[in-house]
Amino acid sequence: MTGKTCSELLAFYKSLPFTSILPLPDGPVSIPGKTGDITVGFSQTGFNHPWRTAMLAAHQAEACRHPNIQIVVVDGNVDVAKQNNDVRDLLARGVDVVLMSPVESGALVPAARAVMSAGLPLIVMDRDVPTDKTLFIEQSNVTMAEGVAEKMAKDLGGKGNIVVITGLKGSSAAVDRDKA
Repeated sequence: MTGKTCSELLAFYKSLPFTSILPLPDGPVSIPGKTGDITVGFSQTGFNHPWRTAMLAAHQAEACRHPNIQIVVVDGNVDVAKQNNDVRDLLARGVDVVLMSPVESGALVPAARAVMSAGLPLIVMDRDVPTDKTLFIEQSNVTMAEGVAEKMAKDLGGKGNIVVITGLKGSSAAVDRDKA
């Protein structure tokens, strides 16, 4: 989807932060019970933001380091019904693992449960789903929002008004940022 070659993606990979922390060595990888080619299904919220497309490029760059990894990418178009259907489509295609960055936390529980019921690893990124999963990866939205609020208060010198734009209502990120 990024339209970049593996050479371009590998050059991009070298610019990414944190690649030296617990890196997988270059070459083929395996998952328990599976040898040979591994197909990763990636269900993205939507590609309506540069951060989301950069996430895809980072996944594709990592896959280029491992010749037995193929990625099937689906775009949720910021629509919970579509993303639920996309995940079921990935299962029908026979993927070996699902990466999911959910549009909305609660609404993607059926998709997450379908993956877990199929006995496949489910890696949830950025926004959580309140059900079983294999791994959840996120930044602390509470800590991040607290830092932003402190910076704004300091910059305003204690005077002025601040408008909070909630973000995608119902997403765990929006809920946590609002808490802070």
